[in-house]
Amino acid sequence: MKIGIVYSTNDPAGKGIAEQLERIIKNESQKGNSYFSEKIDFRGFNKSVLEFDFLDDIMNVDFYIVLSKHRGSKQVPSLTVHHTGNPNSSADFGGQPYTLSWSNPRFAGIVLKKIWNKTKKELSNNQEIDITYEVTHHGPTNLKKPLTFVEIGSTLEMWTNTLYQKIIAEAVYETVVMYIGGSINNEKCEKGVGYGGGHYANRFTRITLTKNVCFGHILSKHALRGEITEEVILQSLTKNYEGIDSIWMEKKAARKNVREIIKRFSKELNLKLNII
Repeated sequence: MKIGIVYSTNDPAGKGIAEQLERIIKNESQKGNSYFSEKIDFRGFNKSVLEFDFLDDIMNVDFYIVLSKHRGSKQVPSLTVHHTGNPNSSADFGGQPYTLSWSNPRFAGIVLKKIWNKTKKELSNNQEIDITYEVTHHGPTNLKKPLTFVEIGSTLEMWTNTLYQKIIAEAVYETVVMYIGGSINNEKCEKGVGYGGGHYANRFTRITLTKNVCFGHILSKHALRGEITEEVILQSLTKNYEGIDSIWMEKKAARKNVREIIKRFSKELNLKLNII
């Protein structure tokens, strides 16, 4: 197995996380654990992460991890995990309309849990910070290998916070080591797709933390109530690394006809359907 870790050199959060990760790799190499650097392709590019459609052409890896900043209107500190894709006709932030990328549910769930645990350990209870999945959004969408964004939000002060950068770097490092060393096979999680909620998928985050469900694509109620197509719903269920086991859908996630499509696919694909 080989894993790609990528970031934009113009992004203070992605670059800062990468520097922290490089320190960890260097320290581990000095201890004799040099296998890590041989099993990853670690690169920065002078482009926006939204324009990383070229990665398949220059990197031969099993999946990608994108270290990035997150912009959010709430402007509270946040550490987020999400997959990419444009569920509707809008493609204002890279990628193609009505197209989802390949997701990586198990990686996303495990790294999110590690970020959660490390943050609770490092920060006092009175420090406000969101640790959450975001729903599937923006590009790239055309890569043939899965990619997962791991981000710091949502202002320059937060992007350059070395503690946040360190938490993300440690969580990514530890998760990647699990894949490279093979212990990932002992990490059981139910792989799921989520439907409903807002942009910040707090409900699905809680399900990961309490029920050990690792989510691939999560489509918001806004996307599901918009110009969603049957093909996009099918993509959300099939473009998932290692496959999925279950669907988690909010009762009022979508119009009735869309809910019926999801229910039909759950039967056709033999996926457990949870109405929440």
